[in-house]
Amino acid sequence: MENANNEPINEVNQFEQEQEDQYITRQDIEHLITQGIANAIPEIVAAVQKPAEPQLIPSKRIPEDNGSNSINGGGNHDDHDPQQAPLPKRIKTATPGCTYKEFLACKPAEFVGNEGATATLRWLEKTEAVIAISKCAKEDQVMYASNLFKEGALEWWNTVLQAKGRRIAYAMSWEEFKSLVERKFCPEYEKDQMANKFLSHRMTGVDCRGYTSTFFEYARVVPTLASPKPVLISRYIWGLISEIRNIVKAARPRTIDDAVELANTLTDELVRTREEDRKKELAQKITQGFRVGNTKKRGTGQSSSPPFCRNCKKKRYGQCNIVCNFCKTKGHREEDCRKKTRICYNCRERGHFQFECPKLAKLVANQTKPAEGATKRNARAFQLTTQEAELIPDVIAGTFLVHDVFAKVLFDSGANQSFINTSFCQALKIPLTTLRQIFTVETAEGNSVNIDKIWQEGKIELLGHKFSANLIPINLAGFDVVLTMDWLVANHARILCDKNAVEIQTPTGEVILITGNKPRKPLKFISVMKLASYSRKQEMVYMISVIINTKDKKLQDIPVVSEYPDVFPEELPGLPSDREVEFRIHLIPGTAPIAKAPYRLAPTEMLELKKQLDELLSKGFIQPSSSP
Repeated sequence: MENANNEPINEVNQFEQEQEDQYITRQDIEHLITQGIANAIPEIVAAVQKPAEPQLIPSKRIPEDNGSNSINGGGNHDDHDPQQAPLPKRIKTATPGCTYKEFLACKPAEFVGNEGATATLRWLEKTEAVIAISKCAKEDQVMYASNLFKEGALEWWNTVLQAKGRRIAYAMSWEEFKSLVERKFCPEYEKDQMANKFLSHRMTGVDCRGYTSTFFEYARVVPTLASPKPVLISRYIWGLISEIRNIVKAARPRTIDDAVELANTLTDELVRTREEDRKKELAQKITQGFRVGNTKKRGTGQSSSPPFCRNCKKKRYGQCNIVCNFCKTKGHREEDCRKKTRICYNCRERGHFQFECPKLAKLVANQTKPAEGATKRNARAFQLTTQEAELIPDVIAGTFLVHDVFAKVLFDSGANQSFINTSFCQALKIPLTTLRQIFTVETAEGNSVNIDKIWQEGKIELLGHKFSANLIPINLAGFDVVLTMDWLVANHARILCDKNAVEIQTPTGEVILITGNKPRKPLKFISVMKLASYSRKQEMVYMISVIINTKDKKLQDIPVVSEYPDVFPEELPGLPSDREVEFRIHLIPGTAPIAKAPYRLAPTEMLELKKQLDELLSKGFIQPSSSP
């Protein structure tokens, strides 16, 4: 009984002992992991050092097998080797490549094909960089890169696919694809142009970085001219500016990077030196301008020579205080005074322009404030005929309603009073107002006409808007009404020279635009054949019948010609015969004309040239010189 009862107890103790033996602590797990890693490292190193076989295919392209090697295929896992199975899963001897989505994630640039050889080579370099970053497989490089073609490049690639076939075209290596693209989009004539630019490329100013960038673009297109390296370095140094070329050449850089770095450093130093020199020169000019009196040299009792003044023609320091005897201002002499040559076209006097004329100012004051004791007032009128206005494209004229009657109106900015034609005024039968003072009107011919009447508050309608004007009756050539400066100023008008129009502000504040009449075009004629064509098309045709009663001279009416009817037949018998002897004048190549009139300036042009030279000389822009 004891043995029977003790057997179950011993079995329980044995089971508990086995459970305790199967229990693993954390230290045991770390020990197992460390030992497993140490055992796997030699296998990993051997697998990495082993070269990939070319016939291996990436694992993603191997179709799944339903046999014993399939993980989920339900095959027999007892035959699977536990030591060789982890190696294909962890380390792949062939590069798996990337998908097209991963390739586009690197943002490759599209290619159109019309940007020149430089852009083509730049696109190939960028695409190679994207292929390297995305780890694209060799058999996918051409396919992925060709999908970046657009427009003209895509049309060319489609022709290549049709000629070679898709399988052969996509099976090309990257080098073959690259040479094919270069032959198409980098033609020889463009390479020749780039070669000429590369040989004549020079640095302009102090833009060394721009010169370097363009230099390497040209060198990329014509690599034959940029190799070997000593030739490239020598070519780069040759194009530098003279201030730094000899220094870089004397340094004898071994690489092109050393030459570029040295050129950039010297250029920056040159810019800094020029800026410092400019500041010093500016400071010296400012100091010299405020210097007064004579400065003595150190160590000697002699005084330095003062600068020459171009205004007073003397040597002096500081600002010139010479006063012009004509305009009473400082800084120039009387013979150099510009105000002395100014002419007023109003009073014909020198010394001022028309807008500064005191007589014109008095005339405007008299018009705004009329006085009873005034004797006469002057006005000017420039006459222009209707035929002349039609031929001149920049004249502003038109037909408008004046006192509800159509009239030819001219907008003239050259006169200072508005006028109405005397005959047109009499036809309107409007009452005229007698002036308190007499107007003296000067016409374009130089005649003077005394006017003592005026039509006040005359009604003029322009584009549906009514205006009023004070019009002086006078004999006009071709126009009924002439609106001049007094009316234009009162209505806030603006003359638009570029549009050949006048902007006028209405009493309500609206702005209207009045354009000038375009010149009449000559009559156009069509041939009889074209008229018949229009008739067949059932188009509207207007027929005009003109009878000209003129008598042509006959051969018998001419005294001398009538005696030789054989020489002057009514119809030519035929073409003239060929001449055996042709008359020619043989000249020596490069023969110049016998006489050639020399170019000479007019006296007025010589005077203007002298004034401009004197002005430039006084301001210091040019230096005086004398011929030997």
